[in-house]
Amino acid sequence: MVYSYFPMTYPIAYPPVSAPVLSSSVKRAAWVGAVMGAAGATASHLKNNTTPDAGLIGDILAGAVAGSLATAGVTVVSEGLGVKNPLSNSAVMFLTGTALLYVMQNRSA
Repeated sequence: MVYSYFPMTYPIAYPPVSAPVLSSSVKRAAWVGAVMGAAGATASHLKNNTTPDAGLIGDILAGAVAGSLATAGVTVVSEGLGVKNPLSNSAVMFLTGTALLYVMQNRSA
């Protein structure tokens, strides 16, 4: 009787490679940031100008994009660091948001 001592290899099913998916908390934060940024831009524009003009839509869109990017970035950093303490989480979010908005405002100037 002959025995085979060679191990048999079986094909391994690897999952397909796909783009990273944003978590629902990042999407929710981006949405809230967009709404808050648009509201802030609208309030600022209406405070400085008594009548709405052509620049209002551009200001609203710019505020929404800036708010969305800042809050999504803050959420990604906070989740990536795995900060559990609320005070530390707030500090990380504050520093990241400040840095992102500083970079965005100075790039457009």
